[in-house]
Amino acid sequence: CNLNAGEFREPDVEKYFKDCDKTGQILDNKIFKSCYNYTHKSSTVSYIELDAINIDSKNIKHRPAFYSDLNVPEEFRTNYNDYAGKGFDRGHIQSDASNDYSEEVLGLTYAMSNITLQYPQTNRRSYLSVEKHERELTIKYKNIKALTLISYSDETVNGIRVPSDYTKIFWNSEFMKCYIIKNN
Repeated sequence: CNLNAGEFREPDVEKYFKDCDKTGQILDNKIFKSCYNYTHKSSTVSYIELDAINIDSKNIKHRPAFYSDLNVPEEFRTNYNDYAGKGFDRGHIQSDASNDYSEEVLGLTYAMSNITLQYPQTNRRSYLSVEKHERELTIKYKNIKALTLISYSDETVNGIRVPSDYTKIFWNSEFMKCYIIKNN
C-alpha cells in the first residue's frame, strides 16, 4: 500500500466486522477473529495481535491435520478434500508459523475457516514472504496488530470463491506497514 508519512491512522478493526452477520458469521477463537462469508465459503477479514514473546518460542515441528470448522453451519463449511487436486494450495490466512508456540493455538490455524484457495506461487513465495516479515516486525516492535482483508474473484472451485488478492496491514503505536498480495 502506498501511504506517505503522517497519512496512517490506526484501522477501525471493528468496522470490518460490523456487517459480518449479514453475510456469514464472526468466528472468534480468542487468538484471532475472522469474518466468515457463507457465500464465499471462506473468511473475508481476519485480525490478530501478536507478541514477540511467542514468536519462535517453541517452533512446534509437527503440524496438525486440516479440519472442518464445526462452528460454521454444515452447508457453508469446507473440508480438506474440497481443495484436493484443484491446482491450489490450502493457504493460511493467519500464519501457522506465527502461532506455533502452543499446540492448541497452532491447531486453531488449521481450521478450514482460516484457509483460502491460494495459487502455489502465491502461497509459497509472496504470501510466505509477508508472513516471515510479520514475525520480523513482531520481534522488532515487541507486539503488533495484524489485519488481513481478502478480496475475491468470481472464480469458484467446489463452491469456494478464489481470492483475487490479500491486503495485510501491520501496525502498533510506532509504525504501520501495508502489503497487497495478488493471488496469481
